[in-house]
Amino acid sequence: MNSGDVESIIFGLKKKRNIITKTLIPFGTFSSISKNKLTGQNIVIKEMPDSISFEGSFWIIKDIIVHFSGSQPFLVAIKHKAIVDGMKSIYNFLWEISNSKR
Repeated sequence: MNSGDVESIIFGLKKKRNIITKTLIPFGTFSSISKNKLTGQNIVIKEMPDSISFEGSFWIIKDIIVHFSGSQPFLVAIKHKAIVDGMKSIYNFLWEISNSKR
């Protein structure tokens, strides 16, 4: 099984369970996202303002915060309630000041 197969399985499960991923991405990176990925995922994307210097992406999936970067590959999923609650506050602030994309 390759990474593309795993990705397809995960996206299929997300659609089946109606899980929407809210994703914050760094300023200027939306144009580099494949249109196929955008249509194949149940995702809402916002691009952070230029004034926010942040190299990765933030996702919220239910009660999990995911910090991801493809340019310097890493992925961290956080499930610890106190950490997630604190990060959600920061995430929600960034979400409100960021620009919707699709």
